[in-house]
Amino acid sequence: MIYLDLDGVLVDLVPELCKALGFDIKNWSAGEYNVSKVFHMEHQFIWNYTNEAFWAELPWTADGKQILEACWRAVGHRNVCIATTSAEYAFFGKQQWIERELPWFWAHRQFVFTESKKLLAHDGAVLIDDCDDNVNMFRKAGGKAILVPRWWNSAWGQADGALEIVVQEMAGE
Repeated sequence: MIYLDLDGVLVDLVPELCKALGFDIKNWSAGEYNVSKVFHMEHQFIWNYTNEAFWAELPWTADGKQILEACWRAVGHRNVCIATTSAEYAFFGKQQWIERELPWFWAHRQFVFTESKKLLAHDGAVLIDDCDDNVNMFRKAGGKAILVPRWWNSAWGQADGALEIVVQEMAGE
């Protein structure tokens, strides 16, 4: 089973959040995941700038559709599940996004909202995520995890792009 993260892997959250806050994305420190540090604001204050519509209207990442297709090719549709956080400020917007952009997942209820992705870890489970902490905790809990290179994580700067890394890692399964 592949658990595929939404924000930062399929959905281009960070650039849209920067726009909403009037922050120049070029000022984002490479390798820094903590948005409070990046924006010099309290965590809750940042998310107050978002609403249901913000989350529902987020665009795909440039490689999101290809990452999803690579997962489907590797293990089939029924063995891929969206795994995303369930914070109250984003919950209903994310549901709308999944329903509109991923109707197959919506129709088959193949998505999980959780604050702790490590609970999904087991032998044979793979998490594809952009957060170092999620990846590390998933691995410690007994699953395999692939860190998608994004400029806010430790994989940034790897020679291969996100799609290539996912394809290579999935081929090694």
